[in-house]
Amino acid sequence: MRLNKVHVLALLFLTHPIAAFSQDAFSQQTSKAHGGDIEAQLSLAQAYQYGIGTDKSVPDAILWYEAAASQSNPLAMYELGSLVYAGVDPEDKSDAAKEAAALSVTWFTKAARLGFPQAQSTLGLLYAFGDRVERDRAHGRMWIAVANMNGFDTSKTMLNMLEKQMSEAQVKLAIDQAEACILSKYENCKSSN
Repeated sequence: MRLNKVHVLALLFLTHPIAAFSQDAFSQQTSKAHGGDIEAQLSLAQAYQYGIGTDKSVPDAILWYEAAASQSNPLAMYELGSLVYAGVDPEDKSDAAKEAAALSVTWFTKAARLGFPQAQSTLGLLYAFGDRVERDRAHGRMWIAVANMNGFDTSKTMLNMLEKQMSEAQVKLAIDQAEACILSKYENCKSSN
């Protein structure tokens, strides 16, 4: 399942609006970003990712997302996971594609463990439906429950599809495990299959 780009873009623009940079403003943002300013790093990453005020450059976007991620910014981690995920053809079964898929899951997991609900939901859907990862419905349902408990409303259609493939006891256990995950501050986020 691919992320709905309209929702991701809307979330990004609502949480980190990007204005078209003048050359002077772009230089100032770049200077701030080099100085470690996370907001400037995110702004530059998004500017490069979408070609706003500069030429589109995914490698430069990744560079600035990585800078923000190195400071434990969950949005940057989520975006890195999304960029890597989007670059992997679901039909590609090569080792390189498997490594890239694993890297995207690593970034989503890091963001999820920092409490980022969009990453929690994405991770849940990847596991629930076995999209480029080994299917684990219970683990997927647990992450979806965590995201829901953190205020992110995962698609009811997707949730219904998943729950039809699980027993009531499995769903209840996954929800209980989600509560334990949150109470442990995301240290205890394993599911029991």
